[in-house]
Formats: sequence, C-alpha cells, structure tokens
Amino acid sequence: MTEPTTPRRAPGGLLRRRNVVRRIFPLSYKTMTVHRLIERLNGSGHPDAALAVSECWKILTGIEVKVGAQIGEGTIFVHAQGVVVGESAVIGRDCRVYQQVTLGGGRRDRPDMPVVGDHVTMYAGAKLTGALHVGDHASIGANAVVTHDVPAGAIVAGVPARIVGWHDGFGPDEPSG
Repeated sequence: MTEPTTPRRAPGGLLRRRNVVRRIFPLSYKTMTVHRLIERLNGSGHPDAALAVSECWKILTGIEVKVGAQIGEGTIFVHAQGVVVGESAVIGRDCRVYQQVTLGGGRRDRPDMPVVGDHVTMYAGAKLTGALHVGDHASIGANAVVTHDVPAGAIVAGVPARIVGWHDGFGPDEPSG
C-alpha cells in the first residue's frame, strides 16, 4: 500500500508568494491593466505594438480583448478564460463578465458590435452578437444567445435569448432607473 504524497513546496516559500500575488492582482485586474496599455499604445501611434501585446495576452491567458474595445471602470472578468470582446464593442461600468462570454459582430467594415450598459452581468457562455444594446442592470443568462436589444433591468436566457424576468424596480410597466 502506498502512502499519500504531500505536494512539494517550492524553495523559499515561492508557492506562498505566488498565491499572495494572485490575490492582490487577480486576472481581472491584470486584464484591465493590459487593455489600458494596449489602448495607450494604439492611441499614441503604435498600432503594431498594441496588436503584438494584445496577441501575446490572448496566448498567455485565453482572453481576447480587441484593440478599440471600450471597457468601463470597475468591470470584472470572473474566471475570464475564453472571453472575446470585439474591436468596437462597449462594456459599461461595474459589469461582471464570466468565462466564455463573446461580444462580437459580423463584419469588420461596419461597426455592428454590442453596447452593454452599466451594472450588467453576463454569465458563462453568453453570446452577444450584432448591433444591439443591453440596458443598465440587465442580466444575461448562461449560454444565452442575444441577438436583439435587452431593456434595462431585464433578465434574459435561452437560445435565442428572451426575457424570463425582471430585477426589482424594473419591468415593462415601471420606470427604468
């Protein structure tokens, strides 16, 4: 009978230091920092460098935020593996984006990307395609395929996505706020 083995620790507490760094600087923070660097490079006349950094980040993390995408402050990428944000997509402030979420369009010659309002949650696997608008405080269910506008405060799910509920204070008969 073999005895269970204990995980080997790296010399000098390296494993402990890596965990501290991951807690202090989660992937979501690093993604936003790299995105801001990419936008700064692109805006200062270095589009090739911006593209190179973007491609390296995609290879390292599996997160693809295209040059030109607009992401609001406070947006969090939760378990962000496989997230794709198109080049003219807009994500508002304080949104939550889970793994495998895609915001994209169809053609490069036409800006037909989604515009997502503030405080929106997009759960795992959600796909938002085309020129659509998602209102503030909406929720997009897991694996939903959104192809039409979503009103403020709506909860949508399904393929194709349809309204399945409303957040408190929102609804078809209530003022959006």
